[in-house]
Amino acid sequence: MPKPEPFEETNWAQEPEAAELAALAAWSGRDVASAPPEQAGNRLQRHLANAELLSLRSWMRHPARSASRLIPLRVKEAVNQFAGRRIFDLSFYLQFQPNSLPSGARLTDLLVYDAKPSPGKKRVALVTPHLGPGGAEAVLYDMAAALGAEQFEILLLATQSRDDRWVAKWRGRVDHVYDLARVVRPERMIAAVCSVVSNWRCGYLVVQNSMYGYAALSHVKTLLPGIKIFDVLHALDDSWDQIRATAEAAPYIDVRIAMSEAVRDRIGNGLLIRNGVDLARFRPAPLSSDATNTILFPARLDPVKCPLMVADIGRELAQLRPQRDFRFVVAGDGPERERFERRIAKLGLTDIFEFRGQVEDLAPLYAACDVVILTSRSEGVPLVILEALASGRPVVASKVGSIPEVLDANSGILIEDPSAQRFAQAVHTLLNDRELRDRMGAAGRRKIELDHDIRKTRAAVAQLFVQFSSVSSTSRSTAIE
Repeated sequence: MPKPEPFEETNWAQEPEAAELAALAAWSGRDVASAPPEQAGNRLQRHLANAELLSLRSWMRHPARSASRLIPLRVKEAVNQFAGRRIFDLSFYLQFQPNSLPSGARLTDLLVYDAKPSPGKKRVALVTPHLGPGGAEAVLYDMAAALGAEQFEILLLATQSRDDRWVAKWRGRVDHVYDLARVVRPERMIAAVCSVVSNWRCGYLVVQNSMYGYAALSHVKTLLPGIKIFDVLHALDDSWDQIRATAEAAPYIDVRIAMSEAVRDRIGNGLLIRNGVDLARFRPAPLSSDATNTILFPARLDPVKCPLMVADIGRELAQLRPQRDFRFVVAGDGPERERFERRIAKLGLTDIFEFRGQVEDLAPLYAACDVVILTSRSEGVPLVILEALASGRPVVASKVGSIPEVLDANSGILIEDPSAQRFAQAVHTLLNDRELRDRMGAAGRRKIELDHDIRKTRAAVAQLFVQFSSVSSTSRSTAIE
């Protein structure tokens, strides 16, 4: 492979990634202005926008590619499986939920350049889908905090982010931030990840939820044979089996970090590191004496969180409590917000719902609420449940994923076969019994103190890296040409 000239006039004292992102955009052929923002509206519209099928420019410049994206992903996967080879390039779909990683592809077009000289620290690349707020992103953020700036230089690579509200927060925690989706076409994202990781000669790579990151692992191991690779697994999801989908990448992973017992049991030999919360920041406060009870729904307004069910819970609860001595506080934002608000208005419940949008600090909302609800159809160990229990608040949640590992009858109510009626009845029971809420809140706090102290989580992460600290970063091999 011909080696491009190194970047010219690069000011490493300012933002080293700025020059790299510009070069990646030119190398990828990505029109930066065309990087799609998060789409509101109906699901079909979002799918078409994600596939760049609503862009006239995309159809004019890439008619064959655009037409092929009208073929459903599952059909393409079936054709590839039947043929036993790659008929369709599925790398574009790694930003969604493919059943498997693309195999057999050779990287022949890496972007090669001279990265900033090493300051004598070990380099760690964190690969994740999103830069925006979320429970999984908070876990990775705490992992970066556990490593410490004295020993490690940290690069954060986001492969498909459409929400950059945490960019400033990330820049305060890591050394370099790469919002790759804005400059790299999906078809070249795997090569982009390999390029950044190999040019910086990273000694460690951590993948969380990014299928592009998983697809890059075999190539990264070839480029940097001594690199240590970890991944972080959060959830068991019936609709998308990430463990099975990433099985092809498993041989290249040195340690699989399971954030729950259920995930560890599934992968068999993973390292269990329980998610944790800051017990000083999230602490119990006396229940409010306000006559109006507050029900907190702290979640991203995404279909997997089932926010529309919360509107229906409001309707059912209004029937159980016609005096309407309650209100819902919604702390979160996302693609389902418009539909959620329309449903609330249609049900005539606007007066009992308050939307706060994305809230950076949830601690005051936990302190001010009486009950926390989570209606998700799949989950790992949700950070919001840990925070609510640490704050001494009972939780009503769907009995899905790994939630039962942290929530039991002592600290809340698990809803089997979730429905609005079952949720409303559970909330109604708690609002009628202040003593029960106090008892559950105290039990929840004790459980978090025992198993989910953030100091224990960070110590476990630091120990994992110490275990491999004798491994130095390796120079690039010449196996891929």
